[in-house]
Amino acid sequence: MKTVHEFVDGDFPVKLEQSARGKFRATYGAEVHANLDYAIAAEQYGYCVFHSLACAGKLDNGAGD
Repeated sequence: MKTVHEFVDGDFPVKLEQSARGKFRATYGAEVHANLDYAIAAEQYGYCVFHSLACAGKLDNGAGD
């Protein structure tokens, strides 16, 4: 697996990796989502980044406007 990007501005790092076969893995703390295709990896990585930011108090995830 090759690390594509690592987001470090939240409560825990979120890592996106890609295998030679083109599959992806998103890792956030102890949470690991593996063998993902492009679209699902993008969605999962985004969810993990948003959760990381919310837990760090940098994102308001309340039901606002």
